[in-house]
Amino acid sequence: MKVLILPGFSVKNKIWLEEAGKSLSKGKRNSCILHEWTHWRTGNKKDFSLKKEILGIKEKIKNQNNLFLLAKSIGTYVGANLIAQEQDVDFERMIFCGLPLNDLSVFAKEKFANCFFGISAKKILVVQNDLDPHGLYDQVKEFLNGANKDIKLVKMQADNHNYFYFDFFRAEFLKEGWL
Repeated sequence: MKVLILPGFSVKNKIWLEEAGKSLSKGKRNSCILHEWTHWRTGNKKDFSLKKEILGIKEKIKNQNNLFLLAKSIGTYVGANLIAQEQDVDFERMIFCGLPLNDLSVFAKEKFANCFFGISAKKILVVQNDLDPHGLYDQVKEFLNGANKDIKLVKMQADNHNYFYFDFFRAEFLKEGWL
């Protein structure tokens, strides 16, 4: 299993990214591609560009087969846009956690919702903390019902945006028959 991991926006998500990489790369045939946002390296949040990040990710994953995707927070937005915009990019399975609906403009939410129309519901699992301050479970449920009601949504009991559920993610990726 090879997993592309897209973290949240803040540089403090580097810890989550590294922990996810360690956890999901256990085993002889498992490896991870960890993506760090441009603005982490430059220190300037204004350097974040959806278009540039997608180009950088495409370069990292070119010629890769049987890829899985784990994305958190803004990484879910980037990952969904990557899939929607690039017909040659496909993932076997995807786990999106912590959809940051409260952080997106109305336009960005519409764009995000449109991305889900083209994603096969059989390939994606969304995990949301019930009281996530960046998007409550109920908000995400309503959002997905309007975008692609067949996408499976799992509620976790937490009032944060942390998503250190790596054993759960690993088990879901490896589940026979997936969803």
